[in-house]
Amino acid sequence: MAAEVETMFSVRERPWHGLGVILDDAPPTWQEAYKMAGLDWGVKKQDVFRYHEVALDDTMMYEQLVNYSTIIRSDNNESLGIVGAGYQPVQNAEMFQFFDEYIKTGLVEYNTAGSLKDGRIVWVLAKMIYGSTRIVGDDVVDHYLLLSNSHDGTRRVSISMTPIRVVCWNTLNMSDASHAARITFKHTKGVIARTQDTMDILANLSFEFEKTADLYRALAAKNVKSQASLNEFLMELFPGDGVRRTNQRENVMELFETGAGADLPGVRDTWWGAYNAVTEYIDHDRGTDAEKRLISTWFGQGASIKATALALATGM
Repeated sequence: MAAEVETMFSVRERPWHGLGVILDDAPPTWQEAYKMAGLDWGVKKQDVFRYHEVALDDTMMYEQLVNYSTIIRSDNNESLGIVGAGYQPVQNAEMFQFFDEYIKTGLVEYNTAGSLKDGRIVWVLAKMIYGSTRIVGDDVVDHYLLLSNSHDGTRRVSISMTPIRVVCWNTLNMSDASHAARITFKHTKGVIARTQDTMDILANLSFEFEKTADLYRALAAKNVKSQASLNEFLMELFPGDGVRRTNQRENVMELFETGAGADLPGVRDTWWGAYNAVTEYIDHDRGTDAEKRLISTWFGQGASIKATALALATGM
């Protein structure tokens, strides 16, 4: 594996990023999923010291930086980042154990999990298999839960609903109007215990998703009335006259006509189709590095662009 995606698995099919080991069946236990994802290692805090030269005799001294710690990966002793003294690591095993009771019910199954940037970011994606949401005709969106964590101090523990369009594995955004779309926690003592206390909130994520699904359906019911309105949408989303911006707009325009699912009844020439052209571009085509595209899709600029596209399409 290259540097961005260190290890990962996916179940039954290779998703949009084309990376990882493919499993025939979802791991039945958190212990198996933990190992298959290559996440069977832990982290620990270690003191940080600063070396400096003593002016009188040029000897080197060191002093402990009491307000900081470094996070050390247990299997290779690599430092993953510098954090504040109050930072409490969340272990990879704890992330999988979070899903364990759900897995036992048979209502949820592991879908993909892995490590990014040498272990600095780790994630578990689980599919909620009790049902899907039909937007229009045969266009269906499945429900997933994404649990992510960083070991370098750059991100909180995060739990979110991640809608994925079945026809092309486009990862969609939930409306900003849905305040329960994402739950985050600081790295403090007992953080995973607190996530367990939010199970009632997580149960409500499906209800909140249905509100967003109504928004998707409204987009499917609203036609793109003119080329000018589509041009306006793309110009706001990718502003500027440079070659890169022009190419981005042209790529999305082409996907609006010929992208996955563009020919489905109720999708063609609608703002639902326009929004999905953007998501397909971000998830499958933007840039040349599939690993960086994966990170951007969930955690970076790609996610922000899709959120903006949803808001713009809603307002057109």
